[in-house]
Amino acid sequence: MEGKEKPFKARDDRFYEQIVSAANVVIVRFDSNFRITDFSGSSEKVFGFRKNEVIGKYLMETIVPEQESTGRNLKELMVDIVRNAREHKYNINENVTKNGERIWMQWYNSELKSESDNEYEILSIGIDISDKVEAEKKLKESEERFRMLSELTFEGILIHKNGIILDCNLSLEKQIGYSRTELIGKNLFELLVPEKYHTIIRNMITEKEASYEAEAIHKNGSVIPIMIEAANTLYKQEDVRVVAVRNISEQKKINKALFQSEQRYRELINHISAAVLVHAPDKRIVLCNDIATEMLALSKDQIVGRTLPNLGIVLLNENGNILVADDYPAYRVISDLRPLKGMIVGINNHKNENVDWMLVNAFPFFNTANELIEVIVTYVDITDLKNAQAALRSQALELSTLNKVGREVNSSLTMNQVTKASLKGIMNAIKPDLAMIYLNMGSQLMLNDYTFKAKGKIEVPQLIPEEHFFDSKESGYNTIFIQDMVDEKGEGWNLLRKTGMTSFALLPLKQGENLLGIIGIASEKKRSYRDQQVFLETVCNETAIGIQNAMLFEQVKSHADELEMQVKDRTRELSESVERLQELDKLKSIFLASMSHELRTPLNSIIGYTGIMLMGMTGKLSDEQHQQLSRVKNNAKHLLSLINDILDISKVEAGHVELNIEDINLSRLVKETVDTVHIKAAEKGIEIHTDIPGDLVIRTDLRRITQVILNLLSNAVNYTDKGGIWVKATLLNKNKFRLSVIDTGAGIPESEISRLFQPFQQIDLSLTKKNKGTGLGLYLCRKLLSLLDGAVFVKSKPGKGSEFYFEMPVKI
Repeated sequence: MEGKEKPFKARDDRFYEQIVSAANVVIVRFDSNFRITDFSGSSEKVFGFRKNEVIGKYLMETIVPEQESTGRNLKELMVDIVRNAREHKYNINENVTKNGERIWMQWYNSELKSESDNEYEILSIGIDISDKVEAEKKLKESEERFRMLSELTFEGILIHKNGIILDCNLSLEKQIGYSRTELIGKNLFELLVPEKYHTIIRNMITEKEASYEAEAIHKNGSVIPIMIEAANTLYKQEDVRVVAVRNISEQKKINKALFQSEQRYRELINHISAAVLVHAPDKRIVLCNDIATEMLALSKDQIVGRTLPNLGIVLLNENGNILVADDYPAYRVISDLRPLKGMIVGINNHKNENVDWMLVNAFPFFNTANELIEVIVTYVDITDLKNAQAALRSQALELSTLNKVGREVNSSLTMNQVTKASLKGIMNAIKPDLAMIYLNMGSQLMLNDYTFKAKGKIEVPQLIPEEHFFDSKESGYNTIFIQDMVDEKGEGWNLLRKTGMTSFALLPLKQGENLLGIIGIASEKKRSYRDQQVFLETVCNETAIGIQNAMLFEQVKSHADELEMQVKDRTRELSESVERLQELDKLKSIFLASMSHELRTPLNSIIGYTGIMLMGMTGKLSDEQHQQLSRVKNNAKHLLSLINDILDISKVEAGHVELNIEDINLSRLVKETVDTVHIKAAEKGIEIHTDIPGDLVIRTDLRRITQVILNLLSNAVNYTDKGGIWVKATLLNKNKFRLSVIDTGAGIPESEISRLFQPFQQIDLSLTKKNKGTGLGLYLCRKLLSLLDGAVFVKSKPGKGSEFYFEMPVKI
């Protein structure tokens, strides 16, 4: 209301007080210096100050903070309102109560002047819209999930008498589209939907002050839902009714949007192919879908509003151990405020003996103030997958065990080793509580070995009759599976009851139609071993083979013991024979060495005298005499060479060779050796080439290495008629070298190569007739090189030539 045309009056004050009380609005009056001059009773209720506490105080010291929580400067706003109230008829700002609480108010400001027009005050009528602001905040939070926004509107105020409008505020004008001038004097019922007349009239008659809904007609003809609060009061000495009108169109839209969002939210959760539990920050479950009720075996009414531990639900970790509540997925997110992904938990709802395995993801949701509002946890059933993985692991373990048991059993030679390997494999693979092996002793099955996974002792019968479990041989000795021994009758089961087990599997160990024994496995709890039947029967087959092998081994061992005594006797006799042979061999070597020495002296004389005669020093010889003496000399040289080779071999084999180690320049040594055979090579038109590093120095026995090289060169010259001979040396590494003699001779057939380094062996008779030799040269080379830590090799192709080479250390 404008107010500047009227003076201040006490009755006006009372009038405003009554308006405020009736309309549930706040009225504050302050002067141009911002000092409070009036403070209504409803203001006391809203702000918590007593009237006498604020009269004369500055606004900024009481109900108006200098700055809003949003950052706006309210001191500047108050200055603008005092300067020009007309321009600031309406404003919304944050206020503060006596206890420091921040509240949001919508103010209607008007200027009140005195009769002298020298003084004026500001009348501010306010409405607490904190609930609206909070609703807007909640809507914003909701729309962050569903991307919807909405706005709130302000309340309008009108005064009427018997339905005729006497006054109204600007907010009402905005709400229904009529100006204030158009509204004053208008019948209130012209603005309302007729269907609501009776409700409004009844409330007017009964002077109802509680809020209620109605519908107004906008100037443009549209219907507006409104919320009305009214009260009777005095206005200009008349009984009137003050009505606060709030357009609730937006609130209706917001409520509808919230309802629709909540519906979509619930529908979304219900259509997710996973169990969903929504937890509040206090860990209570506030929402769940149908799949979650199935998972927990509870109704929604039993779940919502309670925590998981209060539902009697037990969660397990991936290893099957019980989780403490702090490790529950939702509780971890509430504690850490971070998403949790890929956690695997087991759920035992006490209505299902088996554990349901779930893949769990949990996500926190925050409001605009970054406060946690809820945690959404999804549970995807992976029981089948986990069981399949467990089955694969079990199969892999069974296959690995079968492989291991097969190797151990087949490599075991004693009955004890076989049975222990079998029992160990069964315990590792399928983990029964008890595994035992009985072996057949006639018609009795005698305990051979057993293993029990629990600590302490267990009573296992030592002897059980075969017929207690197998009717006859014709029955085939089939595997027996017993899930609960309580249901079984017979003496055999009475014997096995002593073990304290409940479930059994008895598997025969067969050799054809014969029963070698049985493998028994058992568990304290009910369990079916049929799922492992293939594995168990395969182990039994391997074990049966191992037992057969062990039995055969025992028989063989018995025969071996008998043979061992015979072998010892034969070995002793052979040892004595070897000693005699070694002594004879030694005597042979000594004899050969001695005889060779004795033979060389006359041969040297024959060669020397024959040479003198051939030189004509004893007289001229005829051609026939010269020819015959030449044959004598050549044969004597051949015999001397044979004796020298025999002597050297005898010394080597008798161990009488002493090495004289010295530094030798290999290039110089090869040159000197080549010079020795050069004349004979030249006579055949063969050229000898050398490729020896000039700085290659070796440390070895000069005489022996020379003898080896000379033998290889001599052979190359003897067996090469055309082409050439190459002598090469190569340093293989810093500790080893190779020397090769390569020729272009006739070559050696592959079938003859194995004979080359044997004593008195010559290959290809056509060649040996042409090139006579002792057949000991290469054999001697091999023996000498073995003394020098070396070895000799050959590569050859018929018609292409040969390569003889040896490898030995640079230094020995």
